[in-house]
Formats: sequence, C-alpha cells, structure tokens
Amino acid sequence: MDFPYIHDLDRLRNSLPEGWPVKKTHSSPTRLTEFVTVSRYPGDWPELTGADASYALSVARSICDSVGAEFGRRGVP
Repeated sequence: MDFPYIHDLDRLRNSLPEGWPVKKTHSSPTRLTEFVTVSRYPGDWPELTGADASYALSVARSICDSVGAEFGRRGVP
C-alpha cells in the first residue's frame, strides 16, 4: 500500500485495515496533527507548552506501542 505523504494522522490511521486496535483506542489523534502543523508551518499559532509536549509524547508512544504490538500479533518483525 502506498501511503500519502501527509501530516494528517486521522487520515493515516483511517487507512489501516479494519480490526487494528489503534483505530478504536486512538479514535482521534487530531491534537497531534495540530502539533505537527504548529511546529512545521509558520503562522499565528499559540505557543506550545511543556504540558503540550508531554501530552504529545505520551499519545505518540501509546500509538507506536499499539501498532508495534499489532505487527507482532500479525507476525511482522
């Protein structure tokens, strides 16, 4: 499958096949997508805080762990 080169994490998550737990456990990673936009593109964005960074890191780790576990269940190294 060819994945689009985008920053929209909702759209990328939705492209996963049915049955992947991350689709339910992280039903809306929209806030992470917003962080990518704020950090990558200039604009009149509110300044991100340490709490924002901690939240983003926690959610990103959780998503990575979920996807990694699913790869393991499917026999993908």
